Amino acid sequence: MAKKKILVVEDNVYNMKLVRSLIKLGGYDILEAESAEDGLALLEDNKPDLILMDIQLPGMDGLSATRQIKAIEELKDIPVLALTAYAMKGDKKRVIEAGCAGYITKPIDTREFMNIIEGYIPGSPPEIPKSQAYSHNEENQPPIEEVTFFKHNILIVDDDPLNVKLLKAKLTSDAFSTIEAYNGQECLDIVGKDPPDIILLDLMMPGIDGFEVTKILKANEKTKSIPIIHITALDSHEDKAKALAVGADEFLNKPINTKELMMRVRSLLRLRNYQQQLNTRKQSEMHFITQDVIKDNGFEDIKAKCTILVADTNEKDVAFLQENLQPYCSEILVTDSGKDAIALSETKHIDIVLLDIPLSDINGHEVCKQLKQMDKTRNIQVITVTSQVDLESKIKSIEYGTDDYLVKPVNKLELQARIKSSIKKKAYLDILVSKYETAFNTSITDQLTGLYNNAFFKHYVHLELHRCLEQKQYMALMMIDIDNFKQVNDTFGHQTGDRVLKAVADTIRANVREIDVCARYGGEEFVVVLPYADQCNGAGIAERIRTAVEEKKDDYGVPGGLGHITVSIGLAVCPSDAQQVTELVRCADMAMYEAKHRGKNQTVYTKQQVNT
Repeated sequence: MAKKKILVVEDNVYNMKLVRSLIKLGGYDILEAESAEDGLALLEDNKPDLILMDIQLPGMDGLSATRQIKAIEELKDIPVLALTAYAMKGDKKRVIEAGCAGYITKPIDTREFMNIIEGYIPGSPPEIPKSQAYSHNEENQPPIEEVTFFKHNILIVDDDPLNVKLLKAKLTSDAFSTIEAYNGQECLDIVGKDPPDIILLDLMMPGIDGFEVTKILKANEKTKSIPIIHITALDSHEDKAKALAVGADEFLNKPINTKELMMRVRSLLRLRNYQQQLNTRKQSEMHFITQDVIKDNGFEDIKAKCTILVADTNEKDVAFLQENLQPYCSEILVTDSGKDAIALSETKHIDIVLLDIPLSDINGHEVCKQLKQMDKTRNIQVITVTSQVDLESKIKSIEYGTDDYLVKPVNKLELQARIKSSIKKKAYLDILVSKYETAFNTSITDQLTGLYNNAFFKHYVHLELHRCLEQKQYMALMMIDIDNFKQVNDTFGHQTGDRVLKAVADTIRANVREIDVCARYGGEEFVVVLPYADQCNGAGIAERIRTAVEEKKDDYGVPGGLGHITVSIGLAVCPSDAQQVTELVRCADMAMYEAKHRGKNQTVYTKQQVNT
């Protein structure tokens, strides 16, 4: 029987992420649209069983879209629920008059969400959802804002209160929390007491200006890794050169474009996450490895040499890029074809692609989309370099996955800044993906599966949990157990069992993020540490692993095959479930055994609040 579908029209990526996880955990399929127009386009080829419609949308609003849906004969009977951040007097009347069957207020209550929407979907709900919420103590559950998202702390530094207010308004409240400072000394005092995740820094301030603040922070071992974005009205080449010289990671000119600001902030936060994970892994690895085994990990000084591919049809622009990229790369490849750009990225070790949007065949958006979809090329840093200055083109590039964006004519200093950042990010990703398998194989790796071993996991998870609590962030822990594994060993022998273990380990590794750490816990049990992941992130990754294992087609060396191999997964989150390693492991283990008890081949996550 086909799964029932729910169309969700929501422009906020964090709300969409939460709703997506809840709907999939409930056993339904989901269709997604970021605007009313996209939602209406999806309805031309799909007929979902329910529509969740955000009211506040870019372009056409949700209530206008609902009225259009209700005017179409073949769609008018589909129930529409409004999603709204307001529950004021008159709201209910407005949504009902527009044709909605009801509304759900934000922030979404995860405990009631599925009960509400299932009341509007015709027929019975799915009989056995593959992932279910599991709670030891429902009354003690933390509110959704404490469980679903952790917020990055952004320090805004500007002597003009109006500028501070404007920047605060641009940073969405569901993703970030903001701290304000109104001069350079106040900024240094705040960073010294409670370091933020990123700093937005004005340059022209009385007393200690932004240049000097940056210089001081970048010279301090404890604060040098904090990303700093210079926000300034200064736009001369000399000012940008000075900003780079003192250590600024990015610079943006006033007035600030919100989309560009968000792209820069998220890119730098991802880069910082990679740096932190490399440092934590290095500490764990050095606990097991002697100095003579590893002379240079590449952590402290990423070499600024790489292979760059330029895809552009303008010979003059290509010549400019070649001239200015030469100091940063060992090889520059050039093409005017989007198809050739994809082929070269697949066959050669490309680190960065500089990509114009108009190309001789397929456009740059499609090239970027395909590169980000393929495992082999998704970590290549894509910088869109184009003369298309309209906001729509920039937003479209961001949506297709571009890592950075430059407008022609390109400023030489800005190009240098973007290239340096991209080289560093790509190098971190390459190191994370490689996991140092050849250098560290014997001491920290499980010989059968190639994952980290239990000893490394125990050392790493203590360091990561400490970092997580210190920086007030989330960390999820996943316990995974192969179902009916003893029966496989008893029936087909230990060699077949080993092949199953290796295949499951490979599937786990292929379905986690670069920053996640996978280890063999013991026997047929695996553990995955998910830095920066809350319940919503963790549940999504767990379901991806569970589904991939179940759907894997492999006979494991047995004539006729073994049938479907499945896993049961338990998930716990720090700090909402536990704040000590032993308790976090216990919570995840209990959730995993609950998954076994409920019939196996499913994910269970605990919402228990443990006071430690």
